[in-house]
Amino acid sequence: MRKKIHIFHFAAREKTMPEKNRFSKLLEYLMSVTELKNATLAQELQYDVSYISKWMSGRMLPAEKTEKKVLEGISKCIVEAADEEACTSLLSDYQVDDCEELKMAIFDNLEAECSYVRDLQKNTGLDLRKFEDAIVFRIASMVISYLQTKKEELI
Repeated sequence: MRKKIHIFHFAAREKTMPEKNRFSKLLEYLMSVTELKNATLAQELQYDVSYISKWMSGRMLPAEKTEKKVLEGISKCIVEAADEEACTSLLSDYQVDDCEELKMAIFDNLEAECSYVRDLQKNTGLDLRKFEDAIVFRIASMVISYLQTKKEELI
């Protein structure tokens, strides 16, 4: 009996976990390429490590009033943490020639993804970090896509 309760509890918890958003996926990718740890980034940004975890999981975005400073700090840490192989990979990914350009390109990418998630939440009224809202958004997107396909078939 005890095992079943534990499994059910895990399944229920998994269902309510937020979907990762584009910002959190990008941050996770950059940190994995450079093997940058949450604690190291938190120390460099002078933030509690729990904020980094929330950004990585998609539960939270950097606060709007400090967004620019935070994203600049993340970009700097990513570039500084990159070893030769990671740096070569990122330079190729971003199609830039040096570390300074890479820092700016990463900042621009993080800023664009953060803005995209924020705008999506404001324009739809949905918080895609919540399971229910993510499902509503996904179903609505599928219906729109289906209707556009049917419209094209009729024309």
